[in-house]
Amino acid sequence: MRTSCAAIVCGVLAAAGTIVLAQQATPTQDPQQQQPPVFRGRTDVVQLDVSVLDKKRRPVHGLKASDFTIKEDGQLQKIVTVTEIAEDDEFVVPVWQHAAPPDVATNEVGDKRLFAILVDGSRPPPLNAAMPGNVLSRRGATSATIDGVVEIVHAIIDRMRGGDMAAIISGSCAQSFTGDREKLLNAIDSLLPNGPPCKSVVGPRNPARVALAERSHWLIRNLAEYLLVVPQRRKAVIVIGGGTAKRPSGRGRIDPLRELQETLWFAQMANVNVYQINPQVLTPQRGAMARLLDDIRTIAEDTGGFAITDPAKYDAGLDQIFEETGSYYILGYQTTHPEMDGRFRKLSVKVAGHGDVTIGTRSMWFRPKVSPDAAPADAPVTSKDTSLSLAGLLPDLDVGFNAVGMPFGSTTGGWPSVALVTELREPVLQGTTRVRQRMNLRMLAYAEGGELRTDVTTEAHFDDAPATEDHVRYAVFSRLDLPPGRYAIRLVAQNPASEKLGSTEFDIVVPDFAREVVSLSGVALFAASVAPPVSFGTLDPFLSLPATAVRLFTTSDKVSAFVRVYQGGSEAAGAVTLTARVVDAAGKVVSETIEAMAPARFGASRSADYTLSLPLHQLRAGPYLLTIEAALGARRTPRRDVRFAIR
Repeated sequence: MRTSCAAIVCGVLAAAGTIVLAQQATPTQDPQQQQPPVFRGRTDVVQLDVSVLDKKRRPVHGLKASDFTIKEDGQLQKIVTVTEIAEDDEFVVPVWQHAAPPDVATNEVGDKRLFAILVDGSRPPPLNAAMPGNVLSRRGATSATIDGVVEIVHAIIDRMRGGDMAAIISGSCAQSFTGDREKLLNAIDSLLPNGPPCKSVVGPRNPARVALAERSHWLIRNLAEYLLVVPQRRKAVIVIGGGTAKRPSGRGRIDPLRELQETLWFAQMANVNVYQINPQVLTPQRGAMARLLDDIRTIAEDTGGFAITDPAKYDAGLDQIFEETGSYYILGYQTTHPEMDGRFRKLSVKVAGHGDVTIGTRSMWFRPKVSPDAAPADAPVTSKDTSLSLAGLLPDLDVGFNAVGMPFGSTTGGWPSVALVTELREPVLQGTTRVRQRMNLRMLAYAEGGELRTDVTTEAHFDDAPATEDHVRYAVFSRLDLPPGRYAIRLVAQNPASEKLGSTEFDIVVPDFAREVVSLSGVALFAASVAPPVSFGTLDPFLSLPATAVRLFTTSDKVSAFVRVYQGGSEAAGAVTLTARVVDAAGKVVSETIEAMAPARFGASRSADYTLSLPLHQLRAGPYLLTIEAALGARRTPRRDVRFAIR
């Protein structure tokens, strides 16, 4: 049974309203994007993201603090900083972006532009049923409609820039927030006849969940509630299709007016813009379908978005969506209510002297009560309140994840291993002086057919002061022994005391190091100049130093890359040529190192180590790609790629 709106507000808004006063850039952040201001050491500064559009829905640029007025509970507030965030028209997508996905998996979405794509709103089949590839055709949609939907989503993906992330939801098919183009395209192509199987949720059939998924704007409401825990950057829900007019039935039926009001309320509170696109020309509708379409258009208009009813105009509409979501302001104001009193504060933001403008921002904020010895267990828990229709489809966000897996050959003659670096990040309430807790990290590996190959849990007992940005940071080093093959690795962190959850997943290929003529381990980065977090576990015997999942550096950082070269089979070891390149966004080689590795270097283990110091001092700000490959005669290894960036 769904909790009441008031209960959700108390449980979820607390997390959303805990203002981040000091933010550290995440490893996957694009340095070409402007950085929000950092407020350090202040407990009375509130941060707001505000969009300002003119009558033609064009972003208004160049505003200063004197142009804004902020009131909190009707009382005028002092603005201390204004930073404009605007997409660079000259931004160049790296030529290798789609061919070289990030090697670091993350669920940290708080500093990126997010697009939640809700396709059709079709009713899902039973959760344990076989999932046919063509979701829309099961509902009688025409081939033209299916092609139109796929074309629109492809156009959205093509417009995404570095740092943007999208999630795709269609019935029980879903792709969690990711910037990986290949995963997004695979998710939307699953709608086509004979397309790849869609990603479905495994679990018992839940009638309440099926009922909740029957209504398009009920899902919009749930997405908005989910996105409340992501207070940073732009968030948009794009609804493609008209949805279904079927309403939940039976006991606990939701009143349609209350349902619409809750949807609007959560969308406005989360500062989510809703947009609707119809992939086909709709005939005049009557009854429930007409009311549903009106509801979705109302939601779009009242959240600062709009509806595209003519499919011939969707291309221009998408340009408008990306322009609007790519320009906004970060405002910091000194609140007159700095006390941690557990109260909601009503906000209003106005812009004077620039004509009739539309302003999009939060309408309320919340500061929870806190004691000096509070821990993450005392902070609001959002995962257990996740809407039933989204549970399992979107990542749990209570615990931030950055994880990298690196395959290595066995040192004892057994299976190869995947060395895992998992860096965790948890928010704590302001004023916390020390954190004591236990975190369980569960590591699961699934073979290509879906078979669970290994399930390992390790514990991290944390007892330390929080980091300066009001978070605790720590790393867990571990390993999974797996036979050669392709795997989906899922990592789940859970605090058993608070029920806090965090999860992420990634794919990895484990080579057959013992048989392949020449092969490479995964690439490990070591950052001597980056302060390491508290760590648990070890990467021995594969790595003697703690590797990092950080991929964002400065030109003064000292960073090295490590890889191990293997020669399999029974023939005598040969001479290997190893090539390491660093290329910029345009694909231009800015650094190249070629090393000849003599046969004697491989020794009895038939492996040899290689370390490269990255020439960061020679690089300008921007994204880069490190590639490493080895050759033994005519045999070449698959290339190892590591994306990193200079800020």
